[in-house]
Amino acid sequence: MPRAGTPYGSLYQGPGSGQDARPALPLVFPDPSVYSWQLGGLQGDVIVEVTIDEHGNVTETRVLQSLKDEIDQKVLATVRNWRFRPATVDGMAISSRQDVHFHFPS
Repeated sequence: MPRAGTPYGSLYQGPGSGQDARPALPLVFPDPSVYSWQLGGLQGDVIVEVTIDEHGNVTETRVLQSLKDEIDQKVLATVRNWRFRPATVDGMAISSRQDVHFHFPS
């Protein structure tokens, strides 16, 4: 079966053939409340892997890149409250994983 879309990206009206797979998209995604004094001069990234269920809720989190435990915990607490439009395959909602990046200071 040929791949969906075109060599230059997806077709405007959807796939040409094959499965229509769409990633989860954040709908409610506030930034973590981290103040400059909490960073203590640190700068860098916190990267968190999130598992999103078929309802768009974050069900699992895992820190892939840490900056400082206090900052990591604030990021995790915030990301657990994010809400997504779930990933889909052929219109059916599925669970998925994706990485979320935060750069500090932002």
